[in-house]
Amino acid sequence: MDQISDLLSPAKWIQEVLEALIGVNPLERAVEPRLGDWKAVAKASGAFHCLAYF
Repeated sequence: MDQISDLLSPAKWIQEVLEALIGVNPLERAVEPRLGDWKAVAKASGAFHCLAYF
């Protein structure tokens, strides 16, 4: 269902064109600072695990 709605969505087409032209997904770049860096949190999870036993 998502694939069909993506094909019909003008916003999705604009996003794809911008990503192809500038090499960056503008929507992801806009929301990234507000949502946090979860990849870094995942990398640090081992340290948090060790701190739990400290």
